[in-house]
Amino acid sequence: MTISKQPEPISRSAIDFVQAQLQPTGLNHVQESVLSACWMGSTYQAIAESTGYDDSYVRSIGARLWQSLSDALGQKVTKNNFRVVLGQYLLEQELSDNRQPGQPAPSQVPSQAPSQAPSQAPSQARPDDGSSGLAGTPTPVARIESPRGQVPLTSSLYIERPPIESACYEELREPGALIRIKAPKQMGKTSLMARILEQAQQLGYATVPLNLELASTEVLSGAYQFLQWVCVTVGRALNLSNRLDDYWEDVCGSNYNCSEYFEGYILPSLDQPIVLAIDNADIVFNYPAVAADFFGVLRAWYESARYGMAGSDLWQRLRLVVVYSTEIYIPLNIHQSPFNVGMPVELPIFSAKQVMLLAQKHELDWNIEEINQLMALVGGNPYLVRLTLYHARNAGIGMDEITAEAVSPNCIYTEHLKKKIWSLEPHPPLLDAVKRVMLSAAPTDIDPVIMMRLEGMGLIQIDQGKAMPTCDLYRRYFVSLFPPVAL
Repeated sequence: MTISKQPEPISRSAIDFVQAQLQPTGLNHVQESVLSACWMGSTYQAIAESTGYDDSYVRSIGARLWQSLSDALGQKVTKNNFRVVLGQYLLEQELSDNRQPGQPAPSQVPSQAPSQAPSQAPSQARPDDGSSGLAGTPTPVARIESPRGQVPLTSSLYIERPPIESACYEELREPGALIRIKAPKQMGKTSLMARILEQAQQLGYATVPLNLELASTEVLSGAYQFLQWVCVTVGRALNLSNRLDDYWEDVCGSNYNCSEYFEGYILPSLDQPIVLAIDNADIVFNYPAVAADFFGVLRAWYESARYGMAGSDLWQRLRLVVVYSTEIYIPLNIHQSPFNVGMPVELPIFSAKQVMLLAQKHELDWNIEEINQLMALVGGNPYLVRLTLYHARNAGIGMDEITAEAVSPNCIYTEHLKKKIWSLEPHPPLLDAVKRVMLSAAPTDIDPVIMMRLEGMGLIQIDQGKAMPTCDLYRRYFVSLFPPVAL
């Protein structure tokens, strides 16, 4: 009897290679999950079943991924051949990395060794060429991962923003804790959440990351479906079988049923605390009926840990981490909202000192003037700072060139800026408000709800109740798209 060998999981180097090829957008969390599962030979249907996605959605993610890789590599990439294609490129990369500095590629090696010794004249080495500058001895260069998505737990590029991390770790120890992490998009919320979960694991807690981007439109169509999805997804993450039929009574309502499922099944199944980290919680804001029930349930769980009654000790095992991009802009009963209890955390932008530290981690010898240029352009936004430093290091360019080309076609920010305008185009009131803010010389009054949504998108900051551009990059980009009309 022959037993087929299971393929090894996709390597970190393969994922990093794909990330680099798809810059500046890189892989998002869903694409990386599909890539990893396909590497293991999973079908799209199996991926859909294991992740909770619709089968058609997984197929569309896969199709776009293979097309993007085909465009980036200049050859046809499919679900059937991508392992071979990536393996060839990784092998070539490994051979290239093992060559000594100055050694030509295999195709460039002369057929006959030169009779004279190579010139000893010094040469200018790029920051990432592996040269140490000491007697010609190469030294390893730190790998700088692409600035896309969560900063890996093992990365040296994560910049702490004291005392936020230590305060979160301390709060995590509190029975029934609720930590609310709020910041505009791409400010490092998920990276912080990952470190909170790592800390929880070190404390011996069970951890469940629940990304609401995984909830399909069908799941979000009503509180009944959504809360069942929450129960099943959390249970699956804890290796618990689906027992909805045992706990779900239609006559009791979805809120009660969901709480019963947790209290009667999920929480008693483990002896240790459980940390449930809900990422992208603001997705539910777009579904007011679902939001009212879901956030009401979270508030009820938080309060249950504090009742001092039978069952309170069970709810004290549950710690909640809620991550969202903007203030909630739908009406919620103040006594049913989780957004006015627990420990609030608002992530600030990077300071000049933190940007200088990050530049040093990218092996860039920048002075304070260059750091100030970067701060003026991107406003301390963690993602944009890392994107700039990543390309500055890899391309050997400085801030003068980056600033001059910041909004030109095919610049390093092009994909990021296009995504911003694409996200606005389906919402004319948001686009009109952004144009007003970007073209104004002073902070601007706009509708409060629109202001919150634009702040959540990271496009504006609020100064004394008025809106102004988050950074000069956004202002210049929108001015280039919608130049002010001369009077």
